[in-house]
Amino acid sequence: MTKPSETYENRHEVEEGCIIFVDNRTKQKFYKTRVALAGGGYVYRSLKTKNQSEAARKAYVIWKEIRRREILDLPIKDYSVAELYKVFLRDKDNVISVYSKRAHKRHIDLYFSAYFGDQPVTQISQEKLAGYYEWRRAYWKNNDARSLNERHRHIAKKPADSTIFNEVVGFNTVLKHAYDTQKVAKRIRIPTDEGLQGGLYKRPSQATFSDKEMRKISYHLRNSYLRKAKKYISPRSRRGAINTYCAFFMLAATGMRTMELYNLRYRDIEEEEYEYEDAKGVTASRKVYVIRVEERKAKRRKFLYRYVIANPRFGHYLKRAYENNAPHNQPDDFVLNRDGAKITSLYKPFKTILEALGLRYDKQKKYTRDLRHIRAWYITDLIQRQIPVATAATQVGTSIPVMQKWYLNFSTEKQAKALLRGMYVPHEVVSLQAMMDDDEVFV
Repeated sequence: MTKPSETYENRHEVEEGCIIFVDNRTKQKFYKTRVALAGGGYVYRSLKTKNQSEAARKAYVIWKEIRRREILDLPIKDYSVAELYKVFLRDKDNVISVYSKRAHKRHIDLYFSAYFGDQPVTQISQEKLAGYYEWRRAYWKNNDARSLNERHRHIAKKPADSTIFNEVVGFNTVLKHAYDTQKVAKRIRIPTDEGLQGGLYKRPSQATFSDKEMRKISYHLRNSYLRKAKKYISPRSRRGAINTYCAFFMLAATGMRTMELYNLRYRDIEEEEYEYEDAKGVTASRKVYVIRVEERKAKRRKFLYRYVIANPRFGHYLKRAYENNAPHNQPDDFVLNRDGAKITSLYKPFKTILEALGLRYDKQKKYTRDLRHIRAWYITDLIQRQIPVATAATQVGTSIPVMQKWYLNFSTEKQAKALLRGMYVPHEVVSLQAMMDDDEVFV
């Protein structure tokens, strides 16, 4: 390994912890500066000059600004929007799906890089953020834009409000991640309550499956789907079908995100036996599966974990996956794999199943559904079974407000049954017509 003393030429100390030097590995021989950080590590900047006195003045300004930011506990570097997207995709590599990654890359390549350029995020004004809607609507009407993006000529010239809204939500998610990981000092976001349909546009609620629909899918997978899979000539096609079968029931038993299931390894699953007190007060014991789900902590790129409890039925599908993917069944191997490699998506096979059953769309024929929406059914089922909300939130790895806003999908029947179980009604139910006919009801 090359030591700094071997590559640094004309080295001079400007201030304590700040030096200027010429790197002899470069062709242009510009001066550079190195500033030591209080918490450890260094910041390197090119000074774009070959004059020593000018380099010293520039290095002093950089050193002074870094010290000021350290005192005020501000980020050392000014990031552009494109750089923050790159950091987000790196940190969330094991969390978001391959389709979300493609969407984020498409949004930054086509729109946000063109709109914000290389301007540091901290220098973007609120007017600039709010002006994205108007710019985006007119973007593809510009012939220059279409000529620069020949392979995107099929994109509609007039985007739908839902399309722009999804781009803005993705942008705000990336900037929130930047704030949470201390890449920026304040929250920066494009307002979503204005600019779309006069401010009336609202994000659709999370789609889900009803209990009846889940039973219909389950019956289909256990019967006709498996019989058909056994007739496949290709062993790879048979394994793929059984992986789809196992994925559905594993998600229904745990409420995990699809990417969390795809990243699951055999070493992350343990069988434990716990004692508990049932509804009648009788102490019993039962075996469960404790699943360690990997969650990347963005700061310093460390990993955190949460633990998901799955009932014994989970073991049946784990065994099927183990036998299906043999001989790729070592502790470090993925539970669901394709020839030993991690599965990135089961979107297409499950889409085919839903279309065959007529369940691809919800009852209003408005929103499409896929494997992700099993999670919403699972959370709703937990609450219906009177599991405390805080326990349910811990099990599925989300916050209570997010769970209540996006995942709980009670039908009127479910809501009534859940409330009636916890209610004591001392009087007979009075009809609305009786209330209107008899004023004494309200006495």
